Amino acid sequence: MIALDFKLEQLYTCASMTKLAEIRHKKGWSQRDLAEKAKVNFVTIARLESGYFDPRISTLRALAKALKVKIADLIEEA
Repeated sequence: MIALDFKLEQLYTCASMTKLAEIRHKKGWSQRDLAEKAKVNFVTIARLESGYFDPRISTLRALAKALKVKIADLIEEA
C-alpha cells in the first residue's frame, strides 16, 4: 500500500505543476502576477512549477481561486 501511495503522490505532484503553468500561461500571467493574485510568495510559484516541492492543499486552494478554476483543474489525471 505504501508503494502505491507514493506513486499516486508523485503522479499528482508532477501533473499538477504542469497544469498550473499551462493555465497560468493561457491567462497571460507571469509567475509574479499569479503569486500576487493568490497571495503566495513568488518563489512558491517558481518552485512548484519547477517541481522543487509538493503543494499544500491550502496553496492549491489559493491558486485555484486566483485562477478561477477548480483544484481538480490543476491536477491532470494520467
